Amino acid sequence: MEISRILVPFISLMSLLLVCDAFGQNDNQIFTEVDQMPRFPECKNTESSETEFRTCTNQKLLEFIHSNLEYPEAAKKNKVEGAVVIQFVVDESGEVKNGKVLRDINGYFEASILSVIEGMPIWIPGKEEGKLVKVLYTVPIVFRLPSESDKSELNDLSSPTNIVVEEIVREFAPDFEMTMEDGSKKKLSDFKGQVVYVSFWASWCGPCIKGFNNYREIRKNMEDLGVILLNVSIDKDAEEWKAAIEKHQPTGMHALVPHSEVREPYQIYNVPRYEIIGKNGQFLYLSDEKDRDILENFKEFISN
Repeated sequence: MEISRILVPFISLMSLLLVCDAFGQNDNQIFTEVDQMPRFPECKNTESSETEFRTCTNQKLLEFIHSNLEYPEAAKKNKVEGAVVIQFVVDESGEVKNGKVLRDINGYFEASILSVIEGMPIWIPGKEEGKLVKVLYTVPIVFRLPSESDKSELNDLSSPTNIVVEEIVREFAPDFEMTMEDGSKKKLSDFKGQVVYVSFWASWCGPCIKGFNNYREIRKNMEDLGVILLNVSIDKDAEEWKAAIEKHQPTGMHALVPHSEVREPYQIYNVPRYEIIGKNGQFLYLSDEKDRDILENFKEFISN
């Protein structure tokens, strides 16, 4: 029986922040970081800390995807592999809604992924300042067929689908041109050879500003390690962008780019959005190990 693998990277905690509609300020906000994140139904222990709840939920979510997602037969037949990005909202009642595929590969995987999202159980809803709120999840999934050596290493050869967690999706970041704070022009590729932490944001996005403030210390530590902190605004008004920089003093370099230039290549349908770009221009992802040291991850990125 043919064996396939679905490799599901972790959900990076660094990317879990409040989210604003990138097409304009949205009064009915959907969050990605709240005081009490939604909990998978199996994570009910009231004595656990919020960090333990989050770790449990991320693990149970990945296990659910592992157990229910099948490699489409047409994709296997045509040897189609690659990265797919899914998104869904856990609403105020804990129901999973608005499931969609942000990035597919020629339409091969959408149907099987959406069926998994639709089959999710009712969650324990999230709360922000004591109020039940909607919370957005974005999950990258890598579909990859096994090599002969992979097949020989797998233990359960009776299973039609074997699922393995993979830490890094080896995709190259699309290049784009931006206007720097001093008016000069640069491209993302100009930073090749350095590790770049890209923050997509906008002056009207309150959660973006909150993120700058909440992570000011760790961003400074990242900068001290030699990481390039690149804050890329999608503001339409350059003066509002500059005024926000002056007012909030975010750590790092500042650039302005038309939303249309990055919306599709980076799937920027909401902000804030964060990406880590490696020295060779590939996307990098943080380890999801419990109690991991984020700065140690960046030290590894820089040394490699």
